Amino acid sequence: MRLHIMQITLTCNYTCVTTAGQPALANEEAGAAGRKGLGMIDVEVPLLSHDCRRLSLREAAGEQGLVAVCVGQASGRGFQLLHRFEATCDRLDATGVNVVFVYPAKAARHAQDALSVMAARYRRRPSLLLDDTDLFFVREVPVHQLCAMRFDRYMTCVESVAITVREPQWDVRLREFLVREHNRHADAA
Repeated sequence: MRLHIMQITLTCNYTCVTTAGQPALANEEAGAAGRKGLGMIDVEVPLLSHDCRRLSLREAAGEQGLVAVCVGQASGRGFQLLHRFEATCDRLDATGVNVVFVYPAKAARHAQDALSVMAARYRRRPSLLLDDTDLFFVREVPVHQLCAMRFDRYMTCVESVAITVREPQWDVRLREFLVREHNRHADAA
């Protein structure tokens, strides 16, 4: 497989964050922007999975929604992230929410290496996705950053967080973001 890599330098726009459960934008704007990931991603673009299938985020979502963690080029290898957050992802999956780690084309070696592919196969659900066409990320995720976005079952972005992996407690912050989703579904059940 041949990858064509483009050099794009933009800053991320994390306007998906809501306060007190209210959308950050007016209702009409929030609906349209939520479907497009609020200017950072295009949720309709097919991504390459570990088993070479093309999936959109909508197809990778669970019954109750999806958490997409957009990974910067030097923010971690796929198998490392899957291992580090395995228990949390399993708890979310039990509530109908799938967690996927999405890599840009220039980080293909981090998502499609042999260990990462084996780790994704072990999970038996879409968990590592690659934007090999360079169309998914409207704005590039900074090199050492993760952007986690929570989508409801209608693929509207409900909440997001940007985390720099050079922070001392970056994994705790991401785990708290993921667990907050689990707790919300556990309380609703």
